[in-house]
Amino acid sequence: MSTKCMYRVSAKALIKKKQKRLLLAEEKGGGGFELPGGGIELGETPQTALMRELKEELNLIPNYIAESPTFIWFINGEVVWLVYEVKVIQNAKVNTQEHIASAGYFDIEELLGKKSHGLGYCCTMHFEKLQKYLD
Repeated sequence: MSTKCMYRVSAKALIKKKQKRLLLAEEKGGGGFELPGGGIELGETPQTALMRELKEELNLIPNYIAESPTFIWFINGEVVWLVYEVKVIQNAKVNTQEHIASAGYFDIEELLGKKSHGLGYCCTMHFEKLQKYLD
């Protein structure tokens, strides 16, 4: 018997700012704040996908994307997140686009405790890993 294994693979960005803050975005429709990024399209590298997604979602152009992911997260047996360290120009302005409700640099511990507009499910699952990354 043959079993098919299918995952949606996404590239996500770890963009850190001083004082242990990460750039997080919330899609319209809620769900909380998650790492910016999105699906890797056929023929794209994860780095190319991040360049495209960050431009589309937040009008940001990275000046550094790591060669290898810092984390690989499996979400509910359906999605794989390849999470890369990314750097942008220090004072780059984040401008939300189309399907992004809001974005900014947040202390993820503060967001974890908020009932609405808090930390999203995927980042909540990996909260301890994000905390260690920020330390």
